[in-house]
Amino acid sequence: MWDHAETSEVGQPNGEHGNPEPSETRAVRTVDGRRLDLPLCEVRCTINGRSLTTPYLIGAPDAPALLGAVTLEAFGLAADPVQKILVPVTGLLL
Repeated sequence: MWDHAETSEVGQPNGEHGNPEPSETRAVRTVDGRRLDLPLCEVRCTINGRSLTTPYLIGAPDAPALLGAVTLEAFGLAADPVQKILVPVTGLLL
């Protein structure tokens, strides 16, 4: 099953992600309908050797890591729901 998020979310910051400083709080709704106000900051994300800065919601310590739509688009990736892998895509200029 694929989860979807507008921004990327991980658990609480640790040594792996440095100690990002939240710039604001973002209201989000969970799949089960709960509303959460989560700290939002920017972090450096590396996928397949490419690094970009991306929005990052700081979730609960036990929250699963999610790659959001903004991060996937920035890296030119999409989720393949059949194979459950990330695949390269051509961007769409609107």
